[in-house]
Amino acid sequence: MGNITVNHEKEYLQLDRLEIKSSINGLLPYDIARRYHALPISRDGKKITVVMADPSDLEAKNAILDTLGSSTYFVKADLQVIDDSLDLIWAKQSTHAQLILVWTRLGRGQDEIESYAADLASLLSFRVSQSRCHGEGKTIYKDLANEVEILNPHLMIFGIPQQPAPESPPPMLSEPKLVECLPVSLLFVHKPRLPLKKLLLVIHHAGTDDAAIDWAVLLARRSGAAITILPILAPIPLMYSGLNRLSHNLPTLLTTNCPLGRKMRQIVRRLNEWEIDGTLRLRGEEPEWQIRAELLEGDYDLIIIACEPHNRLVDFMCGGFVKSILDWAEQPVLISKTSPV
Repeated sequence: MGNITVNHEKEYLQLDRLEIKSSINGLLPYDIARRYHALPISRDGKKITVVMADPSDLEAKNAILDTLGSSTYFVKADLQVIDDSLDLIWAKQSTHAQLILVWTRLGRGQDEIESYAADLASLLSFRVSQSRCHGEGKTIYKDLANEVEILNPHLMIFGIPQQPAPESPPPMLSEPKLVECLPVSLLFVHKPRLPLKKLLLVIHHAGTDDAAIDWAVLLARRSGAAITILPILAPIPLMYSGLNRLSHNLPTLLTTNCPLGRKMRQIVRRLNEWEIDGTLRLRGEEPEWQIRAELLEGDYDLIIIACEPHNRLVDFMCGGFVKSILDWAEQPVLISKTSPV
């Protein structure tokens, strides 16, 4: 186990180093271990010894007891040493970061949303963990940000049922505010839709679209869904509409050397590589209405769009696509910030 001594003055263990024994250290799932700064270090029959940064935390102890059983012995240890050991141990396991963290509001449809999260995690071969943040108002954003920093999930699902529980006040969470303050890809779910058969991938900013493309390809590969690619094109002024060189058309887009043209060719190559059914749609409406019209015409199960960079010129020219989608879309919406692979 390495050099472990008991400091009788401070009454906690001092761990200089820790031998990595996955059969013992891995008894506690990563999300629980990281959330509560806890690590199993020895096992004697049914008795398991766990070092914790704060053994007086009853919520943490109950969560660990639920996982490891009642024959669990807790010992206080230095938080930094535990976290360093967790980083060392779980870095050797390829799946430790593939976590979906779920926050669900109480109400009618809560079970359906949690089932959706579990099915999606199973589809992706990710693990799923329920968020333990229960606050409201301004503190919930800070609490969620802290939890994301600790657990480092690949995706966070926010499920807000259409009808909150009578004893539960309406949620105070603002979806755009969550997109702004959380550094993780977010999936907002009001009405779950599974199985995934049709995905809408919205391309609107060459610098941030790569993560959205990665999510779309991964989900399509695992589910067999088809992808419709919708590049958001700036409108052509009416006075120039008769000039062919300014018209939007598929051959021009796929052959031009502009950033959007290069991005489209990249996506087409990836879909061909994985033999994913794909459709490229070009629309002539105003930018926001390009998305609305496509959703009205297509029966999509999931919308995927990259988080927008803060750019006043882009906002002025095209508006905020992410905010507008969150305002009126009924389908689940995945806002990508990080790649799933």
